[in-house]
Amino acid sequence: DDGIAVIEAGTGTGKSIAYLVPLAEHARANRVRVVVSTGSINLQQQLVNQDIPLVRQLVGDLAVALVKGRGNYLCRRKLEHALTHREEYGEDEQTFLDQIGEWAATTSDGSLADLPFVPEGALWELVRSDADQTLRSRCPHFQECFYYQSRRRAAASDLLVVNHHLLMVDLNLKYTLGDVGVLPRFEAVVLDEAHHLEDVASQLLATRVTPRGIEQLLGRMDPKRARRRGLLKRLLARLPAGVEGVEEIRERVE
Repeated sequence: DDGIAVIEAGTGTGKSIAYLVPLAEHARANRVRVVVSTGSINLQQQLVNQDIPLVRQLVGDLAVALVKGRGNYLCRRKLEHALTHREEYGEDEQTFLDQIGEWAATTSDGSLADLPFVPEGALWELVRSDADQTLRSRCPHFQECFYYQSRRRAAASDLLVVNHHLLMVDLNLKYTLGDVGVLPRFEAVVLDEAHHLEDVASQLLATRVTPRGIEQLLGRMDPKRARRRGLLKRLLARLPAGVEGVEEIRERVE
């Protein structure tokens, strides 16, 4: 009836196939893009590796993209900069950067899921793609950027598999900015594991402040490790001599 359906069924009853077949048929028949949003990585992997290949046998060719958030992808420019200035980092950070450098030369995906080990959050932050620091098309690595490559694959796909967090980010951006979001335009969506959606939406639309979060933010300005120069020290190095108040800033930093 062209309405919204809420459907509940037990594990193993075939819910995924039951919604994927009509969803795929709808996308192909109307030449529109559709979305499946899940609450867990395990379900995403099941859809992409097991269920969708079966659906392709039933309905024909279907272009599918597993879409992840920007922070899941390596930033080539940040890695290049970090390796160039590796003497500013501690021993653990240098080891990590060397490992990521070797991996970056062979990976085709460039995302955390393809990394053969799980890095600490603070280490991954050194090289991950970041909306606040992106140069977009002005970046020398724009064409081979892992994140923008994934965006181009998504734009060329019939079916997008995302998680609830990414879907909520997209809807929030489109609500505030109009038609601009992190996902290309889509016409229909299935929310699998929808019972997680309320918590995800609440976490996304709320602001959370923690002592650790404040320490991480301040740590970028003035790291405690002697070899690494923070944002404040880099700023001081670029300021011309004689700028009013520079000595006061220097005393606070040192």
